[in-house]
Amino acid sequence: MTVVASLGSILISGRFFDLLSTAMLIGYFGIYLFWLRRPEQLRLRQFAWITIWGGVYIFFSEKLLTLIPDDSLIGTAVSFMTGHFLFGYKGIPRLYGSTFNPNYACYLLILAVACLSVELLRAIQLKKKATIFLSLMLMPLLDFAIYETGSRAGFVIMILLHLLFIFKLSKRLFVPAALFTVVCAKVLYDWMPRSSGTETSMAKRLEIWGKQLAYFPAESVFRRHELWLSQGLFSKQRINDSACP
Repeated sequence: MTVVASLGSILISGRFFDLLSTAMLIGYFGIYLFWLRRPEQLRLRQFAWITIWGGVYIFFSEKLLTLIPDDSLIGTAVSFMTGHFLFGYKGIPRLYGSTFNPNYACYLLILAVACLSVELLRAIQLKKKATIFLSLMLMPLLDFAIYETGSRAGFVIMILLHLLFIFKLSKRLFVPAALFTVVCAKVLYDWMPRSSGTETSMAKRLEIWGKQLAYFPAESVFRRHELWLSQGLFSKQRINDSACP
């Protein structure tokens, strides 16, 4: 249904370049079907460590790729090819490494922390000292990378993941850890990245959600797809603005 909706949206909008997004959806669905039919070939531990080292790469690529000057055509091309070309965000500098966007970087880093938490828990249970040491070395680095992305949601999810890890490790430790988190909630909020703009950001989100809810009933199914939605909302906002004195 998602593929059909995207195709309908493209035909209505005439933005045929967005067919690439439809092709990506079909490709991801093909990968899903492949693993669904061949579960014996899906080695989750290998995938977990690929995800973990991918998170480490995102952090260090940010430090290395910022050395590439992007004030020339060659520099811009290199930044684009390496993923260190910012899309969809303008504001204070935030870590995005080789992912084009700090929010996407945070998403991948959250996955890395989740996978590393599972591997650390498994290593503790099996008493694998080398894996425990490596995990304890990588965890602060990934946590710091999430903080550097400037994502407020990522910061909260990171704390929840650590609480979940403690819960799985020892329920006796979880109770004081959870109480400590609640007591220090104000401190954690102040320490949260971009905490000063939380209220403004929430107000903007509520405004966007309100416009979307008002837009949906008045449009056809295909015009509700994300490929058309932003364009439709923008054009409607422009009409409303022009009507204002």
